[in-house]
Amino acid sequence: MKKLILIFVYFVLLISFVCLTGGYGYSQSGWVLQSPLPTTETLLSIKFVNKNTGFISGTNGIILKTTNIGFSWSKINTGFAYHSLMAIDFFDENTGLVVSDTGIVLKTSDGGNSWYQINIPLTHWFWAVTCPTINIAYIVGSSGTILKSTDKGNNWIILSSNIDSLFLSVSFINENTGVVISNSGLVLKTTNGGINWNQQILQQTTHYLKTVNLIDSNIGFIAGGLMGSEIHKTTNGGTNWFIQNTLGRTIYGISFINSNTGIAVGDATILNTTDGGNIWVSHNVNYVRGYSSVYFINKDSAFISGDYGEIEFTPNGGYNWQVDFSGSRNNLNAIWFVNQLTGFAAGEQSQLPSGIIKTTNGGLNWLNSFDNTPVIFSDLFFLNPDTGFAAEVYDKFYATTNGGQNWSNYSIPNTQSSYHIYFLNYYTGYAVGQKRFKTTNSGVNWTVISDTGGTSIKFINNNTGYITSNVNGAHFSINKTTNGGLNWFTENSEMQYEMSSIYFVNFNTGYACGGEYTYGIIIKTTNAGQNWTTIFTENTDYLRKIIFPSPNIGYAAGIGGVIVKTTNAGLNWFTIGNGTDLQINDIFFTNDSTGYTVGDNGLIYKTTTGGIPIGIKPISNKIPANYILYQNYPNPFNPTTRIKFSVPSNVKRETSNVKITIYDILGREVATLVNESLQPGTYDVEWNGSNYSSGVYFVQLKTENFMQSKKLIILK
Repeated sequence: MKKLILIFVYFVLLISFVCLTGGYGYSQSGWVLQSPLPTTETLLSIKFVNKNTGFISGTNGIILKTTNIGFSWSKINTGFAYHSLMAIDFFDENTGLVVSDTGIVLKTSDGGNSWYQINIPLTHWFWAVTCPTINIAYIVGSSGTILKSTDKGNNWIILSSNIDSLFLSVSFINENTGVVISNSGLVLKTTNGGINWNQQILQQTTHYLKTVNLIDSNIGFIAGGLMGSEIHKTTNGGTNWFIQNTLGRTIYGISFINSNTGIAVGDATILNTTDGGNIWVSHNVNYVRGYSSVYFINKDSAFISGDYGEIEFTPNGGYNWQVDFSGSRNNLNAIWFVNQLTGFAAGEQSQLPSGIIKTTNGGLNWLNSFDNTPVIFSDLFFLNPDTGFAAEVYDKFYATTNGGQNWSNYSIPNTQSSYHIYFLNYYTGYAVGQKRFKTTNSGVNWTVISDTGGTSIKFINNNTGYITSNVNGAHFSINKTTNGGLNWFTENSEMQYEMSSIYFVNFNTGYACGGEYTYGIIIKTTNAGQNWTTIFTENTDYLRKIIFPSPNIGYAAGIGGVIVKTTNAGLNWFTIGNGTDLQINDIFFTNDSTGYTVGDNGLIYKTTTGGIPIGIKPISNKIPANYILYQNYPNPFNPTTRIKFSVPSNVKRETSNVKITIYDILGREVATLVNESLQPGTYDVEWNGSNYSSGVYFVQLKTENFMQSKKLIILK
C-alpha cells in the first residue's frame, strides 16, 4: 500500500509541475502547445547526469531537460530543427554531446543550456554516442563509422572497423573495452580503445541489432531483430552469446543498473527482469506505439521515452509506470470552452487517455473525462459548464449533466455516421451525418428529418438554421430551414467545392469554409443566405472549421496546419501559423484573442494574442517596398538589444515566412528570434544576450528569396 501511495503522489506532483510550467512552445510563437506535453516529437535517447538532472533528445532538433527528476521538462532550442538527435551522453554534469542522423554533432559546456556544432572529420549518419570516461567519447554510424575523441569531443579521429555497415549502438565499460553492433547482425568488440576490433559470434545471426548494454567485463546484453526481437546475453565478455528471450515485437532500448536488474522497451513493449534476464516480465503499456530508450537513475527509478513525446517513470524497477504527460495521444476532432478556464476536447479513443479530455485551468493541463469502450468522437456542444453533448462518428450520442464526470449514451437510429451537432437548449438539438436528425428530449430519442446528409450545422434562432451539404461527394450546397428543420431549401446549388463548416455572426451575415485537399475557400453572405460571395481562395489546403468570435475578427483552419485570419469581416485574410503541419480539425475562440486548435496526434495549441507571434512588435502600418534588416540598437549592448526589420507586400498579397537568426563569430547558430509567417509591415524584436559571452555576433534576416546580415557586439 505504501508503494502505491508513493506512486500516486509522484503522479500528482508530476501533473502539478507540468501545469506550473505551462506551455513548452517557442517563446516567439503566437501559439503555445498544450497537448501533448512536454512535446510531440519522438524522443530517442535519455541520459541523467545526476539523480535530479536529465536530458532527452529526439526529432526536429529537440532536447528536453529536467532538474527535478522528471517532475517538469523544459525545451531547449538547439537551433538545429529538422535534424533527428539520435543519441545523447555526458562526460560530466556540464559537458555533453548529442549526435544526429545528418552527421551533425553538438556539444554543450554549460549543463545543456546551450549547444554548438563541433567539427567532425566526416559527415555520415551518426546513430549513437557514449562517453565512458571524463574525457573519452565514441560515436558510431553509417558506412562502418567509428569515431573517437580523447579531449571531451573537441577533436575526433576515425577508427577503422573494416566493415561497411550501419552501426546502431555502442557500449563501453571503460576507455578501452567496448562493443558496437550493426543492422547486419555484426558484433564487434575492442579491448584497446578501438585500435583493433574483433567480431563476436551470436548463437543465432540476427539482422537489425538495435541496442547493446555492457554491464561489466563479463556480462552484457544485445537486443534486436527484423521481424520481432531476440535478447542475447554473454557471461564471458562476448566469447559466447546465447538467446535469452524471443519476442514478436521489436526491442529498441535495453538498460541494466546491475547484473540482475534491467528493463527493455520497444514497439508497445515494456519488459523488466530482476534475475539477470532469465525471466522477463511483460507489462501493460500506457501507450500503444513505440518506446525508444530507457535509463536507470538507481535500482528502483528509471525513465523511458518514445514516440510523440512519450515519457514514463517507474519508482519500483519497472513494475509500475506513470506517464509524464498532459493531454491526449489520440487524434482530436473537436474542442469547446464553456468559459475562460473550462474546456473539453474530443476525438479517438484508440489508446489512453480517453476520447474526451477536460481542462479547468485554461488548458494548462488536460485530464480524462470519458472512460468506456473505444469510440471516435466527431463533435462537441456545451450549453453551460455542466451540460454538454458529444457525437460519435457512428451511431452513438453522449450527454453529460455534471461537467463530464459521467456520460450517458444513446443511439441515433438508421445512420452510419454523425459528424456535427447543434443544440438550441437542453431539450432540442440537431445532428447531421449521412442523414439529418432532431431530438426534443436531450438526445434520448432522435427522428429523421431528412434523408439528405450534411457536414456542418448552425442555427441562429429556434426556427432558422443552415446546413452545408455533400451528396455522394459530387453535389455541394447550403440548405436553410425557417421552421425548425421541418423543411429545407437550397440556398446555393452551384457550389464547386465542399463546404465543411458554417458560422453566422448575426441574422444576415454568415460564412462557410471548405475547398479540396490542396485548396482552401471561404464564402460569405450578407442577406441571410440568399446570395454567397467567394472572399478567399488560396492554395492553403482544405479548410475544415471557421469561427468568428466577433463580427470583424474571424479564423479558419484546416489541413496542413493552416490557419487564416481576418480583422475586417472577411475583406482580407492572412495566414498565421501555429507550429504544426499536421491536420487541424477544430478551432475555438473564447474572445477575439484567446483561442485553441485541436488536431491529429492529440495536438492542442492555445493563443492569447490572436495568433500573432509573441515578442515581435509591429511598429508601422506603412507597407515597405523592400525587405530591410536595420542595424540593431543599441550596439554594442548589454544585455539586450532591439532588431528592426521590414517585410514588403508581394504580388499575391500573401504573408512571408521570415527567419531572424543569431550566429556567433564562427558561424554557429546560437538563437532563432523569429521563424514565422508575417504580414507586410515593419517590426522589431528583442534579443537578450545574458547567456552569451562578450564578442561579435551576426544577425541574419532570411526569406525564400532574400537574405541580409548585420554585425552585433555584446560588451560586458
